[in-house]
Amino acid sequence: ALKNEEPRVRAYVIDALTALGANEAVDDIVATLDGSDYDSVAFEALRRLKAKETIPLLRNLARRSGGAADLLADFAGAEAVPDLIAARAWDPLACVVTRETIEPVLALFQDPDWEVRERAVTMVEWHGGEKEAAALVPLLDDPVREIRIGAVRAIGRIGTKAMAKHLVPLLAARQGSVRSAVLDALTALRATDAIEPIRQRLSDPDGYVRIDAAHALAALGESDGVAALRRFLKDPSHRLRSWSAWSLGDLHAKEAAGEIAALLKDEYP
Repeated sequence: ALKNEEPRVRAYVIDALTALGANEAVDDIVATLDGSDYDSVAFEALRRLKAKETIPLLRNLARRSGGAADLLADFAGAEAVPDLIAARAWDPLACVVTRETIEPVLALFQDPDWEVRERAVTMVEWHGGEKEAAALVPLLDDPVREIRIGAVRAIGRIGTKAMAKHLVPLLAARQGSVRSAVLDALTALRATDAIEPIRQRLSDPDGYVRIDAAHALAALGESDGVAALRRFLKDPSHRLRSWSAWSLGDLHAKEAAGEIAALLKDEYP
């Protein structure tokens, strides 16, 4: 029946064999893999039958089959990291990569495809440590804005306070989104040595960056940060007034509660 021309019939038979725990049928189930949508039934059967003997086959199939990549990650765990990188199987890779196996991911920082670099940065942000944070520094000069922002955020998350010196020059970046990301990262790093460069951003041409600078100053213990945010509550733009109110709330600035409450009567310009 597994050789029936009708895919649905083969799927029903695979389900039945799985329910029976028929491990002796693993080879026959593997033989049904033909690249069709019904392969998902076979892969699920192999998963339920815990057919780890199929790992070599899955390594070969991972590059052209998402189901094979998922199952390989399930069966081989961190040992599958090189294979999943080669297969560009990002979701299963993210599930099994660890700080101990992150090293091969760093090589993707040199990939010509910026989306690959972006995925690598995200994985390092969530699974890396101080050593990997240092490897992110060259990406601060990446030609793609999303990569620069990702590297900044990752350094803010896993880097050390000493790495703030690499971020401060980006406070002069052309894009406001980059400048804001740097302010967030400096705050996360508790970069008190960067107070003055942060303070200069209170006069940034981008209103959101001005608010983020004030938030950073306040979070780092500078009193003029909250004072600036309270001033920004009167900004002509209702979006900036709202962002200022959120920032004050995030800082638990109780002294601004009355002014924030007054915005409930705010009328959009």
